[in-house]
Amino acid sequence: QGRARPHAARMHGHIVVSEGLPLCIREGTCPDFGRMNFDDRGRPKLAEFPLHTVLSDAVNAALGELRVAERLGGNGISLKGQQLGYTARGAEPNSVDRELARELATALVHQLVKEELSGVVPFIDGESIGHVALEHLVGEDRNTINP
Repeated sequence: QGRARPHAARMHGHIVVSEGLPLCIREGTCPDFGRMNFDDRGRPKLAEFPLHTVLSDAVNAALGELRVAERLGGNGISLKGQQLGYTARGAEPNSVDRELARELATALVHQLVKEELSGVVPFIDGESIGHVALEHLVGEDRNTINP
């Protein structure tokens, strides 16, 4: 059984990092990223780098400066990093996982920017990419996901 979420109303958000991280890493203009290893094509090896730690530390610092937790009535803020391939299959990501992440990230950006949508989750249905409102996915008990 999974751990139940606290019952207090909370705001949630997601940050999706996929292939194509900005060129600033390659050029060394992102000092927070430290030393990054690259593959034979010059792409950063994200699997070898604790990117979620760097990003969550930066976001936590920014939220602390803005005193967000205090403004939300003292509710703590937690950030978690997860490799989608491991979550989906219990194994390190492979080329299919990377392609899926790239397609979903592209769909999400398209929906959010072009269609001005908010609070949606992209999905793949056959060869099509669609979206569903987040509120339709969350069960009445707020701890389950509707089919």
